[in-house]
Amino acid sequence: MVDKLEEFEDYDSGDDADSQPATKIKKRKDVVAASDGTLVETKRVKLSKGELYKPLSSQEVTELRETESTFQSRLFKLQIDELLSEVTTKKSHRKAIDGLVEKLKQIFSEIPKTEKHQLTDTSWLPSNVKPPLPWSPAPYKGRFHYEPPSRLLLSGSYVLETAIKPLVNVDLFLEIPKKCLIDDDVVNVRYARKRALYLSYIASYIETNHKELFQEMRFQFKNNNRNSPTIVLTPQGKAGKNHVIHIQALPQGSVLPRLRLMPDRNNIKKRWYTGHPADTAPATPHYNNSVLMDLTVETNLNLLTDSLNDSTSVRNALILLKVWLQQRELDKGLGSFSGFIMSMFIVYLLQMKKINKFMSSDQIVKISLQTLADGDWCGAGISLVKDRHQTQMPSMNEFMSVYPVVFVDSTGFVNICADMNKTTYLLVKHEASVSVQFVDDSTVDMFQCLFIKPLPFYIRSHHMFTLKDLDRLKPVCDDLGLNDQVMDNTGDYIATALPKLMATLGNGLGKRIQLIYHQPVIYQQWSIGKPPPTFESVKMLVFGVVFHNDTYTRVLDRGPTADTPEAEEFRLFWGDKSEMRRFHDASVCEAVVWPAKTMAEKRLISKQVVQHLLKLHFNILPESIQYPCGLLESVVSTCMPGASDGQSVVSTGEEHQLQLMASYNELCKDVYKLKDLPLSVTSIQASSEALRYSEVFVPKPVKPTAHLKTAQNKSQIPSAVRAPSPHLHPLEVVCQLEGSGKWPHDAEAIRRVKAAFHIKLAQLLRKYHHLNTRAGAEFVDVYKDGYVFRIRVAYHKEVSVVMETTTKEGMLKYVPNNRSRELQWKTVDLPRLSNMLSGVQHQHHSYSVSCRLAKRWIASQLLSPYIRPETIELLMAHCYLHPAPYSTPTTPDMGFKLFLQLLSTHDWKASPLIVNLNSELKKEDYSLIESRFTQNRSDLALMFIAHPLDKHSSKLTQQKPQPLIMSRLIKLCAASLKIINTQSLLPTSEIDPKVIFRTPLVDYNVIIHLKSDRLPRLSESISHSVESRSETADTVITDDTVFPVVGFNPVSQYIEELEQCYGSLALFFYDQYGGDVVGVLWKPSTFLPAKFTFHHAKGVKASNQEATMVSPNIEAILQDFKILGIGLVKSVDARTENWTIT
Repeated sequence: MVDKLEEFEDYDSGDDADSQPATKIKKRKDVVAASDGTLVETKRVKLSKGELYKPLSSQEVTELRETESTFQSRLFKLQIDELLSEVTTKKSHRKAIDGLVEKLKQIFSEIPKTEKHQLTDTSWLPSNVKPPLPWSPAPYKGRFHYEPPSRLLLSGSYVLETAIKPLVNVDLFLEIPKKCLIDDDVVNVRYARKRALYLSYIASYIETNHKELFQEMRFQFKNNNRNSPTIVLTPQGKAGKNHVIHIQALPQGSVLPRLRLMPDRNNIKKRWYTGHPADTAPATPHYNNSVLMDLTVETNLNLLTDSLNDSTSVRNALILLKVWLQQRELDKGLGSFSGFIMSMFIVYLLQMKKINKFMSSDQIVKISLQTLADGDWCGAGISLVKDRHQTQMPSMNEFMSVYPVVFVDSTGFVNICADMNKTTYLLVKHEASVSVQFVDDSTVDMFQCLFIKPLPFYIRSHHMFTLKDLDRLKPVCDDLGLNDQVMDNTGDYIATALPKLMATLGNGLGKRIQLIYHQPVIYQQWSIGKPPPTFESVKMLVFGVVFHNDTYTRVLDRGPTADTPEAEEFRLFWGDKSEMRRFHDASVCEAVVWPAKTMAEKRLISKQVVQHLLKLHFNILPESIQYPCGLLESVVSTCMPGASDGQSVVSTGEEHQLQLMASYNELCKDVYKLKDLPLSVTSIQASSEALRYSEVFVPKPVKPTAHLKTAQNKSQIPSAVRAPSPHLHPLEVVCQLEGSGKWPHDAEAIRRVKAAFHIKLAQLLRKYHHLNTRAGAEFVDVYKDGYVFRIRVAYHKEVSVVMETTTKEGMLKYVPNNRSRELQWKTVDLPRLSNMLSGVQHQHHSYSVSCRLAKRWIASQLLSPYIRPETIELLMAHCYLHPAPYSTPTTPDMGFKLFLQLLSTHDWKASPLIVNLNSELKKEDYSLIESRFTQNRSDLALMFIAHPLDKHSSKLTQQKPQPLIMSRLIKLCAASLKIINTQSLLPTSEIDPKVIFRTPLVDYNVIIHLKSDRLPRLSESISHSVESRSETADTVITDDTVFPVVGFNPVSQYIEELEQCYGSLALFFYDQYGGDVVGVLWKPSTFLPAKFTFHHAKGVKASNQEATMVSPNIEAILQDFKILGIGLVKSVDARTENWTIT
């Protein structure tokens, strides 16, 4: 064996290679190590072709998946590391903060003591501060004086290094000495008042003597609890941009007894609260818990320190989870899911051994979200107590009986979720569940969805409404017998009424919704010289609803059988809305029927439910409820006659869409039934926007009108005096014929054969089905039920025939050309894409109206010439099929907002947008699309959209939108979102839903004004009301053989002529839906002198610089704008302040 190894080494070393004859060189042999350590020679195995390409074994597949998972995990870890470095505090800032804290400790020791004063007396305080005193229905007993803090404690997320930007809170706790407190201070909110006076005196001293250390000093309610004020100091310098110091006061030691603060004890005396003698002493669990939170701060902070200090991965996971909360706005406001609750939850998971300190941070995040999604803090609650055998400790049942959400701390006395109501917890649970759904989906960018994309309240909600005039909740609490609870909440009638209100709305909306929630109340910071905000300063409550897609539009709520006890409860709940009805199964039940004629009205049944229940149970009138949802739909709505009573109703046209599709399906059946065609029809596919549910205005059935002339062939002629009304657009349909050897192999011959088929098809439809038809070389128009269907006959081999070309050597090649691309698009790609897009509507009923809103918005910004309608539909399809991190839209409002959000926030330069229509793309396709996109980014479209029919080229967006248009579009989307958010909080009477559909014209160089009476689609303009879009009052012709005017639109023809003549000099912008202006923007190269050529002699004049150079003749061009539009153009406004000729 040694000899063989030496022989191997000799040939491998290459020494004296030149001296070795070529014939003596031996083939290298493979040597491997045996189990005993010796080297063994092996022979190479030559695999056959079958063995080489055989399918992978299960073990090999597993290894490949592990390799891929490892790569994704490493990428995710790199992203996490970058995020952590961005959101945590820099070391230089920590030094500045630590130095400032040391100065504060010196300041606190300098503050002089005071004499004792009555608790009701605040005159001893300096005039530069107004104490943030708690709610007080009656005078306080007792005395207070100030002494320096007995101890200072710097703790919280800043010390644990788990605080996150944009604003890091540095918690500095001051211990109020025992001399300042007595054990009876737990009664009647006396402790809270003393704490407020203590902090006020400190704030006044800092303001007077050390103001230069801070940018500003303000008061704030800790966790928005009005009984827990804090001093907020903003440091000077760079550290003040992202850091604030919160000074909080805590009682020393055990001066306040815990046992007196058990959930079943009373510490607010009813006599003191009401001013009248009382026979009962109701428990005050919420007030007791707020005092206990101060008593257990140090214990819980020590627990956090012990649990988190020795594990970097756990701390990083906590930071990531705080970012997750922050992006979803779940950690702000009264009763929110704060960062402290999330920190204690991580400790709970460690105690339960669901996570450990050896896990990576991303593993801990996934497990935490999964546990949140699966947990039930309302039904069972969770606890950090290890030993519950102590007799003095409250039981879990006691906690569950008085709090809706229970999470008991390590002392066993405090519920850290006492202020959280059930709906807030369910919202957190819902968001965790949504996150878990895509956390392991390799087709979703988990990092972006979990930590980067924001989920603002107004976008996350399918419907949003506001409740104003909150003073009405005061008598509501009295009527519902909630005065004891108001006392427990120290006068907060809003927090008291909310759980009852939310439960009532949740029961009423029932199976229509997944979730109803409200935006937590947030009290803003205020100057120390001003009084604190009161309950009355809360002007509104904002509510959000997440619907079930299949049930939220139902018009009937079926109740229990009429003769059961539950029926009486049902009648009490619904009031006069409840009625007995007999159903198909012969049962007689209580039921509620909501009036709704159209689909648009059905989407707003929830509004009727909310208004009815709030008026019935809370005496809140509809005038106090702002429910602005559905207002955007007015821009795509029309006024149509009712189905039964004949009265006009405002509708988004979805009912007439069904009528249109019924006519189309009937036409397809008629064509399939034709027997006399030389070749049979293999398929009929729609390619029109209207037939895939995305036409902005659903086509109306149109009859020929008497004011238009009729030619000899019974076709009407457009009028030279007035615009044709209404506009009738043909609906494109592709009819594929079977293959046959009789088809010619010449492009022109195929075109002529197709023309013959058009003629034959028109004859047969007229003969057998009595349809009015008009045949042409490229198509046949069929007039049926008031619609015109334009049928194009297609032959599957025509595209390849058109591509054929012969080289000089006589070789046959297939070279794509403009004609073949157009043919491929119209007869193959567009029908297939239309079929896939229509499938999205069948899955999501609001997709159609959302698409139409998006198209109407694009057109109103005068950008529709530069963005194809199919592009808009694919963008909207992405919002519905891949909504992460949002829930799937169920309303047009939410679909439209997600569309704006997608356009304005997607990283178009670095990431492809993948739309997985029909779920045809697999994980491997995603990887291939992304890798090719990265490799060829410079050669691809700016807006790259991949889908199953076009994975790597994005043909739809290759030419448009251009970078200039894309930049403007992104800015308009962001601005529109801000306006929608602002308007959603305004009174309904002040909301103008059309404001985002009015584009400013100040940026255009030339404005061409059109004559409104020559616009065939004038009624569709934004400036016109819905009522003006009613059916025409013109006299119709009853002759069925007369063919109406089809596809005549002088505005679009005028724009085409402008593009042909001056497209090299300018861009033309217009609104195809009734717009009466055309915006003109000169291209940057327009005014540069150019060399004269014969092909560029139009609209130029000799330049002043050189005889052979020319420059644009602007005066002549503007005159041409008028000449080309004679009869259509009203005026041309040249805004020379926006441009100059160089």
